Amino acid sequence: MTAEMNNSEFVESSADSSKYENKRSVGYHILRISLFLTAAVCAVIGMFLLNQNTNHQVEVETVANGVIRSESQARVLLIMSYDDSHATVPYERKGVLDYMKRSGVEVDVEYMDTKAYPVGSPAYDAWKRTMAEKISSSDSYNAIICADDDALTFVEQNHDTLFRGLPVVFFGVNDFDHATRATQSGYETGIYENSSLADTMRAASVLLPGANKFLAIVDNTSTGRGSCSTFESLKSEFSGFEFNIVNTSELTHDELGERLSNVGDDTIVIHLASYEDADGNAYSLDESSHYVAEKCSRPVFRDSIGGVGEGICGSGFVDYERQGAQAAEMCIQILNGELPGNLPLVTDATPSYIYDAKVLDRFGLDKSDVPVDAIMINEHGISWQSVRPILFPVFLLLLAVTFILAFAYIGYARSLRDSLEILESRNNLRYRLFHDILTDLPNRQALMQFLHDEKNGSIQSIVSIDLNDFGDINDSYGHDCGDYVLKEIGRRLSEIDSKLLVRSAGDEFILVLGERVEPESALLAQIMNVFAEKVAFGDSVLDIEASYGVANWDESMDESSIVQCVDLAIRNAKVVGGGDSVFFYDEQMKRDMERKLEITDYLKLAIAEESPVVLFQPQVNTYDKSVYGYEALVRLKDNAYFPDQFIPVAEAAGLVSSIDRIVTKKVIQQQAAWRAEGREMKVVSINYSAAQLRDETYCDFVESLLREYDVEPRYLKIEITESMMLENEGLAEELFSRLEQMGISLALDDFGTGYSSLYRMATTPAEYVKLDKSLVDTYMVPGKEDFIDHLTQLIHGIDKKIIVEGVETAEQYAICKRMGCDIIQGYFFARPLPSAEAGAFDPKTVA
Repeated sequence: MTAEMNNSEFVESSADSSKYENKRSVGYHILRISLFLTAAVCAVIGMFLLNQNTNHQVEVETVANGVIRSESQARVLLIMSYDDSHATVPYERKGVLDYMKRSGVEVDVEYMDTKAYPVGSPAYDAWKRTMAEKISSSDSYNAIICADDDALTFVEQNHDTLFRGLPVVFFGVNDFDHATRATQSGYETGIYENSSLADTMRAASVLLPGANKFLAIVDNTSTGRGSCSTFESLKSEFSGFEFNIVNTSELTHDELGERLSNVGDDTIVIHLASYEDADGNAYSLDESSHYVAEKCSRPVFRDSIGGVGEGICGSGFVDYERQGAQAAEMCIQILNGELPGNLPLVTDATPSYIYDAKVLDRFGLDKSDVPVDAIMINEHGISWQSVRPILFPVFLLLLAVTFILAFAYIGYARSLRDSLEILESRNNLRYRLFHDILTDLPNRQALMQFLHDEKNGSIQSIVSIDLNDFGDINDSYGHDCGDYVLKEIGRRLSEIDSKLLVRSAGDEFILVLGERVEPESALLAQIMNVFAEKVAFGDSVLDIEASYGVANWDESMDESSIVQCVDLAIRNAKVVGGGDSVFFYDEQMKRDMERKLEITDYLKLAIAEESPVVLFQPQVNTYDKSVYGYEALVRLKDNAYFPDQFIPVAEAAGLVSSIDRIVTKKVIQQQAAWRAEGREMKVVSINYSAAQLRDETYCDFVESLLREYDVEPRYLKIEITESMMLENEGLAEELFSRLEQMGISLALDDFGTGYSSLYRMATTPAEYVKLDKSLVDTYMVPGKEDFIDHLTQLIHGIDKKIIVEGVETAEQYAICKRMGCDIIQGYFFARPLPSAEAGAFDPKTVA
């Protein structure tokens, strides 16, 4: 039994630990919340001062899918929520204008600039009046395209007054509920702008397959808080990863650099927002990206445009230019007569990717692992932007710095505590990794590490101890008893002076010794004496026996080879079985194993190619020397291995059923070939092994072959053995019944070898009994013929016929004939022959 921690107990323990951790961190979170409002002041100010000037190139290939069918030229009004200072606006506008230009549609562009002139401000109202005057004084538009949420809201609020009857297409809208409601109006449709953060994280996990943690870099700006919320919402989607956050608003620039330089190899770093630090400094996107990438010991990824080319490894982002083109395409469809309500809301925007080849090379990442359609840049230099001074009111700056320092201090204290807990957890995990949970002994992994580290030649022997029939203890007395036996045997073995005691498997222990173990050594006797005393468990007293494998160290061995040697020794000991079975490793064991593996590999290839050869040994009617039939005997191509070499290996490797199927198929094919040659059909016997009893579809297989080649079942005989019936009598009886229904006869093979039962011979539904060659050699000699005579009469008396195999001399043939044996098989008439010779064989030519 392999004792392992119960999964449900482990999960319950983890849940209790999580609850305790949540309670312990309540004070920490309350303190952070109390400081949050003041820290938010710094975040708001930073949002006004941050200016992202990212030079970013997006390569998108678009093709206009349609041309306006109307003869007159159409006009479309594009309303942008922001002006060109917003990073996405140039790409959005370009996507719309390029597509419309190809389609021959005139486009007017208006900018609301709600970042500078919020909705409801005097400046906004003035823009709205100007917009109304412009629309009333110009030719009418055929459709409206809205970029981002504010533009869509404006058009909806003024649709009945300014844009009555005009279809509306929107894109860049982040509010999913708003977008859904809009499509229900009947005159609106468009594209919902989905977040690309999950795509960025998935792509990064492919590049860094060994990682199991995500570290998000955020700040207290509104962008940072929103990105942090999105990041944390993905925990369920990446359940195998640990999620961590670094807040740059709580760290100084140097503290951030130090934190990033210590990021572990198991971590994927996602740069979401770092526009400010604890000192009140604000940074542009390029500056923050460059600094983060420079200081971080791992590659850094982003989820939006910007940063790639400044040290960021890569990013996945919504392609704003493509979204603009998609919106233009939907507008074209409407202008061509499609109703907006028939165009569903687009929510599956395909992310775009861009990667920096220099950064990939720097970290040794495989470029083939980046998304297929990613853009790859490889700039030789990095563009820097100077840090612009940030002028805060003195009292706000001091207040913000004070609270940010408080955040930093609290975060540092928490991180320190967490680090100590992680260290303790890692130590516990390492201990569990190298120790068996049940016995608390070192495990096999600890053994390999010990052997690797022990280079001074102090190891002389390794002894493997395997408990015999341990599964029976678990089955009979329960697993509690089995666990107790393992712990008690482990305790006894630990009293032996050894360098290391290991529980290497369910019921196997290994001793690493500094003394060489020989067959008659006192140390071996001491080890075996551990099992002399019975083990008491409750009211039961158990007699535990074991098998032993020993490997003595020599200079040619390393840690892996000596373990392989002791494994080979214990394997041989277990085959012999019984108490006190001891095997010492020697080179012959290794050669035998290599030979078996070599034969196994050859057999697997032969089975795959169906290359085994079938020979046919004639079976001759005793009374007139005519051919009764043949026994099919399998050989390997070119006699690569003899039957006594490959058949035992095939049985041990579970390959016998496959070989027997090949033999069966070739026999039936040959019978059909002989019939086509005009030869008289004869019975062919096929040997059926015990392993084939588990081949539940063998009879179906035979039946389909007989039907395919139109061969009558009576020309097939299956040879079975008594040992097969002893192994599984139920399956054997099912087989006999099925073969009888099919019309295939049986022969009881190898009678006279091992355990031969007259009762089984009489009750088995076999028409023929084959006397083994050992009976021929022993009793077909002067003075002993009576035994064969009596056996022949007995077999005939129960209405069965006799096949005598191994007849090699004229004298043996004469005895068989005189005693009335029915069929003769042996070298006296012929060895196993190829099919052509067997078909033409005439026994009467034998003297």
